[in-house]
Amino acid sequence: MSSSPVDPSFGLLIYEISHQMRKRLEQRAKGLGLTRAQWQALGKLKRHTELSQAQLADMLDLEPITISRLLDRMEEAGLISRRPHPTDRRIRLVSVTETAKPILDEFRVLVDELHEEVLGHLSAAERTELIDRLTAIRAILAEPTSN
Repeated sequence: MSSSPVDPSFGLLIYEISHQMRKRLEQRAKGLGLTRAQWQALGKLKRHTELSQAQLADMLDLEPITISRLLDRMEEAGLISRRPHPTDRRIRLVSVTETAKPILDEFRVLVDELHEEVLGHLSAAERTELIDRLTAIRAILAEPTSN
């Protein structure tokens, strides 16, 4: 472990990279007819197959009423389906529909193109090292704090 101080701009740099990538992706995804909240929800659902509305709200850092309205619009557009939980009537389970899958495929192409644009100047080994280090940082931040 290095004893040298961390550059004070580290957190700001991570934030700005995330913000700029989201903005760039938003610009590219306009043609798909999705809002940022919609493509983020679809992405989480694709990764997790099925989630409760509460789980999805938590992952997207949205209030329950906000996620409910978002999912209402997405369900009307045929992008998601909701069904009751088999054992808990209070829970609605959300999943991606077949209608959304081609849109998600197009979105994946946009993401891959952005990643190549951003990381294309790095060698395969450098990309792997970068991802490994960022994954380790995320794991540290995911640990419960003692405060």
